[in-house]
Amino acid sequence: MAFAIVAAIPVVTSVSVLALFLLSSRGGDTGLSTRCDDATPVEKLGTADAGRIIVAKGEVAGVRKLDEEVFLNLGDDYPNQDLAVVIRDSSIENWTMPPEEQYNSREVAFAGELELSGGSLQIEARSPDDLAICQ
Repeated sequence: MAFAIVAAIPVVTSVSVLALFLLSSRGGDTGLSTRCDDATPVEKLGTADAGRIIVAKGEVAGVRKLDEEVFLNLGDDYPNQDLAVVIRDSSIENWTMPPEEQYNSREVAFAGELELSGGSLQIEARSPDDLAICQ
């Protein structure tokens, strides 16, 4: 029993350090843009990564605007996207420029928890601070 607790300490510490790094990186464009070179390309992510906190990047291959959401499709366009960045209607007011214009055909980096929705990977962006333009 004591062995299991001691063995778990490095894992908990590593996860805590990563979470603190990601949270500090989310404070504006400069934190994420410095991560563009080190971010994981979206093409390397898979459904097994769902639920993980990630720092990733990819080119916005297409934008899909539905009634209450904007989807930035990365890697490839819908329905073959590697990952979609979702901007919900409740968050859209945080952008001064429409996201579909600001990010289309640009490479972006982002950090957060990777989700699985309908068999596709996605991450939610709540403000422009959640995304950095890499190029």
